[in-house]
Amino acid sequence: MLKNLEKNLTLLFGKLNERIEVEKLKKFIKEERKFYCQPVEEELFLKAKIKEGGKVLKEIKTEIEICKTLKENFSEKNRFFPKLISVGKYKNLDWFLEKKEKGIFGGEMEKDFRIKKEFLKRLKPEKFAKIIFLYQKVKPEISLYLHGGWWFEKDFEYHQRNFLKKFINSSLNKNLISRKEINFAQEVITGNKKFLDNSAKFLCHGDLYPNNMILNEEGSLIILDWGLSNLNNLAFDIAFIYLMAQIIPQWQEKFLKHFLNLIKDREKFKALFRIDVISLANRFAAQCYYLKLKEKFERKTYLIFKNYLKSFKKAIYQKI
Repeated sequence: MLKNLEKNLTLLFGKLNERIEVEKLKKFIKEERKFYCQPVEEELFLKAKIKEGGKVLKEIKTEIEICKTLKENFSEKNRFFPKLISVGKYKNLDWFLEKKEKGIFGGEMEKDFRIKKEFLKRLKPEKFAKIIFLYQKVKPEISLYLHGGWWFEKDFEYHQRNFLKKFINSSLNKNLISRKEINFAQEVITGNKKFLDNSAKFLCHGDLYPNNMILNEEGSLIILDWGLSNLNNLAFDIAFIYLMAQIIPQWQEKFLKHFLNLIKDREKFKALFRIDVISLANRFAAQCYYLKLKEKFERKTYLIFKNYLKSFKKAIYQKI
């Protein structure tokens, strides 16, 4: 954590005529969070970097620059990203203020493990598909990480080591997945490394968990936390939302269909979508597993977990 963190944050909040929530800060420090976030006044929200490290600094700078770039490309009427109010550095704190969005969040990954049903019912699938299609065309000036084949290999290997190898021999694996299928999935990832490298050309949010989206009071979708934005293939964010929307299969299919109608090379997209679903379904199932590792799966969580593994297997056998 940054040196003199509590003192400097208190001074920063003093300049903003606000009081810092000390207990909240202590909790963030204990959990080694990267950022401290707190509402300021009634209409603003502050985010400040509180952890050391170049990657953390790059993340907050990326979020700032991406929001600026999106603002240059889209009108206020068509805004789907946070509205930056001010940006600054105070002592060792990099921070920014944005408009506080009021509305309904998509959910909490650590609690819901997917987008909530009531959220999806209020959000038109064609609207979300169009938003992703539009921001993928934006060319940011800031240098972004290239999430090509290397990233897919690294991500798969991590969850294979920490999740799949442990799960396959556990009592939870009631014929849900086999070692042969895991090996097949790995072959798909490694065998398409060059294809993924050559396809990583589009702006990708890359972190579209339910807590990073909100339907505001005007009914507009606002996508939050652009700090992990990267260059990736055009199917990645689509596969992310497709899997997160598993609670309403009809919504999933309409969402996918609308995006397909917007693009030209559908066969290439389908090939990438299959790889992305294998990668992301593995990751999402792993996250359910990690969060419930020390306790028994609740029935609801276990069903969600099983659905991610079903999607994983469908993609392996090219049935998705």
